[in-house]
Amino acid sequence: MRPDTAAAVARPARTAVRGPVRGPVRRLAHGPGGRQTRRCDAVPHGVAARGPPVGGMRTDEQRRGTVPASPLTDAELDQALTELPDWRLRDGDLTASFTVGRGALPGFYAALAAAEDEAGHHARVTVMYTSVGLALNTHDAGGAVTAKDTALAATISRIAADHGGGAERS
Repeated sequence: MRPDTAAAVARPARTAVRGPVRGPVRRLAHGPGGRQTRRCDAVPHGVAARGPPVGGMRTDEQRRGTVPASPLTDAELDQALTELPDWRLRDGDLTASFTVGRGALPGFYAALAAAEDEAGHHARVTVMYTSVGLALNTHDAGGAVTAKDTALAATISRIAADHGGGAERS
């Protein structure tokens, strides 16, 4: 082997940062044939680093510093349903179905997602053509309906009305 070839093979790997990275720096190393290959000790860009925080898993309420919601009583549920005419109690969930025009559907869904994120509470959403079915319950309350659900239901009804959506009666 020629001395200049041995030096080329034994040269140290160069380091360079390529795009946003969480964790250690991505390094460029020389692979077979002197070609540069990427070796990464970090989480790839676009992939969230997930895992339990030190001390174990925490609920949304613990992160926000609030007390978990308690299930509504039968009287509270009856009162909430009178204030939410588009919603029904079905199989332990607060449910509704709205018809939204095809052109308004993307805007409705985007507004719905933003409202859910703001509330820190999310509905089970089913979209079939122009029909959007929603079901709400609170996992932290054992799958029961809570005030978080009724508040989000009222917001969703307003969003549907803003986007020309009408409630489907069943």
